[in-house]
Amino acid sequence: MVDLIPLSGKPESGKFWGSAETTRSLLPRLLGSGPRDMGQAKRGHEAEYFQHRFWSKVDKNGPNGCWIWTAGKTSTGYGEFEVGYKMRKAHRVAYELVKGEIPGGLPLDHLCKNIVCVNPDHLEPVTTRENLLRGDTITRRNVDKTHCIHGHPLSGDNLVPFMLARGERRCATCVRERKRQEYWRRKNVPTA
Repeated sequence: MVDLIPLSGKPESGKFWGSAETTRSLLPRLLGSGPRDMGQAKRGHEAEYFQHRFWSKVDKNGPNGCWIWTAGKTSTGYGEFEVGYKMRKAHRVAYELVKGEIPGGLPLDHLCKNIVCVNPDHLEPVTTRENLLRGDTITRRNVDKTHCIHGHPLSGDNLVPFMLARGERRCATCVRERKRQEYWRRKNVPTA
């Protein structure tokens, strides 16, 4: 991990910045044309001001080593931070400040499962699929299913081929039964 610069010059303050060198190199990319509140910072101290503004919104005393984002949050609960007139996810900014650029723009998975955590050691760049499979999502629940709701296995020859090609698993037995019922319903013949 990168050496961190203390906010107040006193390590016991509990508030830390990332390295000044990392921030200076990331600042132009993070800020774009420049934030509107940079006028408050003295010329040449943009990196320090940016880091002070970001890390002052972090509580490093969260449960399980989490660094809790205490400022604004999105409607889904993730921390957000304004960077150069644009709102960015706080955990992504923290990762870039401390560890550098996120490889390939991948999503960051919260290993601690705490979405307001901005501790870069609790974040891991993963593919979107891997991120969905690690969380409590519909994708994860569907992948974990071994049988349909009627008890037929969701594997082998009991999968509808054209649905499988689209990435979906459908029970072929249930599809055949549904089509049989639709056929006889159109013929106005009661089915058993």
